[in-house]
Amino acid sequence: MENEKLWKFGRGTAINPSQKIVSRTEEYETCIVCGNPLDILKSTSVDLREHYVRGCGQLCADCYTRMMRLQEQENDKQYED
Repeated sequence: MENEKLWKFGRGTAINPSQKIVSRTEEYETCIVCGNPLDILKSTSVDLREHYVRGCGQLCADCYTRMMRLQEQENDKQYED
C-alpha cells in the first residue's frame, strides 16, 4: 500500500511502518515558545545558531521575530514616558 511508505510526522516523532519509531526530539531542538520541531541539531554550538536567546533557549524564526517586535515596542514605550 502506497500510504504505508509515507513518513508521518507527529509531535516530534517520525513514523515509518517498516522501521522502528525514531524520536526527533532526541536529536533536534524544539522552539521553547511554540514547541515546533526545528532543523537544528542539539549538538550544534549555540554560537553558531540563529534565533538562540542566551538564558532562554532556541526559538523558531516566527517566535523570535515576534519576541523582538515586542521588545522594540517595550523600548519605545519607555522612551515615550
